[in-house]
Amino acid sequence: MNAKTMEGLMGAGLNIKIRDTPMRVYKEAEREGDLAKMERAMGYANEFAGRAAQYQTRAEEGMEDELEEIREEQEEKQEDSANKDTDTVEVSEEGKEMLANETNSKQTEGIPAGEKAAEPVIYTQSGKTDGDPDRHIIDRRI
Repeated sequence: MNAKTMEGLMGAGLNIKIRDTPMRVYKEAEREGDLAKMERAMGYANEFAGRAAQYQTRAEEGMEDELEEIREEQEEKQEDSANKDTDTVEVSEEGKEMLANETNSKQTEGIPAGEKAAEPVIYTQSGKTDGDPDRHIIDRRI
């Protein structure tokens, strides 16, 4: 948040709070029927309300300036990223062959043809293996 926005927000808030005092005096004078006191109090209240409006305008200008700065920074970042030279990597034919051979060997490794994969071992809660091949969960009985 820039200084102009901060000053505008603080000034507007402060003047609105200060305006409450002459408004309170105005209401008191209204109950008493004192027109001169009412006019003076309303003059002060209007003065503070006018100052608050000026500060509000200043805050709005500050927010517009800040938004413009943010847009400019984003545009600069986009231009910088577009202007940067990018590095490229090229894989040699030898490297491609090595990768293909490595991938093929990994895919063929594993269970030899005709053999069955071992069944998973199931443990009971006591930590012993369960000999029942039809069980597929851990025995949670105590």
